[in-house]
Amino acid sequence: MGGSTSAARRVDRRGCALVVMAVITACTIAACGGSSTSQSGNKSAQAVASYYTGWPTQGTPKHGGALTVDVGAPINSFYPARYTAGLQAMLAVNTSLFEFVPRTGNQKPVLKGILVSTWTLSMNRKVLTLNLRSGLQFSNGEPMTAEDVAHSLNVPDRFGLNGTAFVHATAVGNLTVQIQLSKPEQVFPETLSDTAAFPILPKKVLEREGEVKFGQHPVGMGPFMLKSASSGNAVLTFVRNPYYTHIQEGQPYLDTLVLNTVESDSARILGVRSGSAQVAQEVPYDQVPTLKSTPGVKVLIGPLWGASYITYNRNKAPYNELNVRKALQYATPREEIIQTVYKGIGKAPNALGGELEYWNPNSPTFTYNIAKAKELLKHSSVPNGFDMTINASSGESQGELVASILQSSYAKIGVHVTIQAQPISTIASEALESGKFDFIIWPPEGGYSNWYTPDAIYKFMISNEYKQPYLLPHASAKIISKLQTARESNSPAERKKLFGEIEYQTYFEEALFIPGVTLVTIKLVSESVRGFQDIPNLSVRWNEVWLNNA
Repeated sequence: MGGSTSAARRVDRRGCALVVMAVITACTIAACGGSSTSQSGNKSAQAVASYYTGWPTQGTPKHGGALTVDVGAPINSFYPARYTAGLQAMLAVNTSLFEFVPRTGNQKPVLKGILVSTWTLSMNRKVLTLNLRSGLQFSNGEPMTAEDVAHSLNVPDRFGLNGTAFVHATAVGNLTVQIQLSKPEQVFPETLSDTAAFPILPKKVLEREGEVKFGQHPVGMGPFMLKSASSGNAVLTFVRNPYYTHIQEGQPYLDTLVLNTVESDSARILGVRSGSAQVAQEVPYDQVPTLKSTPGVKVLIGPLWGASYITYNRNKAPYNELNVRKALQYATPREEIIQTVYKGIGKAPNALGGELEYWNPNSPTFTYNIAKAKELLKHSSVPNGFDMTINASSGESQGELVASILQSSYAKIGVHVTIQAQPISTIASEALESGKFDFIIWPPEGGYSNWYTPDAIYKFMISNEYKQPYLLPHASAKIISKLQTARESNSPAERKKLFGEIEYQTYFEEALFIPGVTLVTIKLVSESVRGFQDIPNLSVRWNEVWLNNA
């Protein structure tokens, strides 16, 4: 939902794509129908999460060597309008105009121009002017021009621009681009920081080859170039892009980057332990306790912008009733789920979007209270309970375990659950597009956000700009109006106030979704890896990674 993405269209680990959702709260779960007095993760939110780890950056970077990364899914296409899976491959060959740069502690991330030297908004905030850096080249040696940038942004079916104020991009001179907006949108430059959605591509090559051929033979401005690809892109081999040093001097450090698709979680872990790979993506939460004491490897845990999320069909009875949705919220044992499924890594969120900019740690959360849940059901059309089918992604053990815990807990309020495990693609195509589902548990990564600013994630989740059946009905008109005002405002104080209200109202007053746990990113790396860091939107700066034994 919040990382955006034609919700039903991107169904890989990016989930519904724009959504995101991490210090255990003081809440304790009563064994049978009890309640908690905890209001939110207030105290824990003030502390540094004890499960986060440092990134392996020590030492002076060395050039050379080959890095093998075991990933969970192959890329389907390097062309942005066709891309649905394979984020790390997109990051290897592409660069966006901007980048979010996280800082230490709780400091706000900053927006940095990568291909842009300066940018300005017009007085009416409807024209964004980008002044591009000079002397930059694509991986085929051709210079980057304003025509390339404008053409890249004007690509039809550019999902990331759906629902934004974007109208058209125009080249004004060789290194200046003007972007016309239909209305003020304060954080539009931040939107363009998503490398997967907004890579800058060579216009001439695209026009010559077409999107299908280009999608398998990319030319970009990233740190690496695609050298070879096996059938189905299961194994991708990249080599250093010699022109990238004009973007980041002296980088990349690696000679070769190999992305190897390994669907099994245990096989990816074994790859790093055996030495056949140096990085394993998407490590399950339940493997962390064992791997932390495993010699020769390091578990890297960092925050993500977002929270795991569970959706009920608000367009279908009885989920269209607020009392029913709130009853399910109170009957959801988040702390049990966090401890049992996520091994204490993460915390119960108090906002649908997780801990984004303007997040209020003092907002209340739904605590586990069976008695309260029963009382709410009494004042609904199903006072004695009802039957529910929970769809969970097959092969994703965490989701199936969450479903099992919910099945047991919901039975205490008369809700009888049938669990149906299906491939995530089936859930998206059948349950989402038809709108006939009851309740879906998404893989944790499905809730992350591409952006620190909350505009995009809340736009995706609550506004009437998105028509997917599972997002209907939308939030109340007062919230949608408030969101539009917040998106257009250039006052930080007003934006903070409005987004604080939106957070509280969407989560606590209208109970639009069930956020499960604030997210983290978990990677396993060999001890030789240096300079590896996940930005909290799952982006990896492959240009900064180097091997200590190179």
